[in-house]
Parts: sequence; C-alpha cells; structure tokens
Amino acid sequence: IEVKTERDKWKETGNIYVEFIWRETLSGLITTKADWWAIILTFGGAVEGIIILPTKLMRIKVKQLIKDGIAPYPVRGGDDKESQGALVPIKELMNYET
Repeated sequence: IEVKTERDKWKETGNIYVEFIWRETLSGLITTKADWWAIILTFGGAVEGIIILPTKLMRIKVKQLIKDGIAPYPVRGGDDKESQGALVPIKELMNYET
C-alpha cells in the first residue's frame, strides 16, 4: 500500500495533490508497485479521513479526470514545489464513473 498525507489545505480547496514527477523523474502514482493507494486527510494535525482505492482504479480515475479537464495538470507541488502532478477534486475522485 502506498500512503500519502494531505495536510490542511485539502479542507479549503477540496483537492488532493497526486504526484507524477519528482525532480524531473517519474514517480508517485505512475511508478508505484503498490496494489493499493491511500490518502490520509489531516487537519490541524488530526486525521479526518482516509481514502483507499486499488492503485489500478486510482490511475484510471485520475487519468480520466485530467483528460476531461476536471483535474488540472501539470501543477507544481510537494516539498519546495519540486514535483509535478494533478490537483484532483476529492468529490469527483470518489464519484467518478470509469
């Protein structure tokens, strides 16, 4: 299982950040070998929820959300803005039909 944490900002924006490239190297959702993808949603240091999806389904949903113009890509993010990824609306991720 690949585990990522979204801290605070998701509560305001409704988005999670999904990384694809870090320092010009493929990473994150593209390269993981994990069977499951988990996003821990924290606010003020407290866990408010966890989203867990099969990695294969997460890839399909995120790809479709980008293709349909719902998830902006590429977006700089991560520590020191050294990664590129997509801003994925949580509501759309959880309700999106593939």
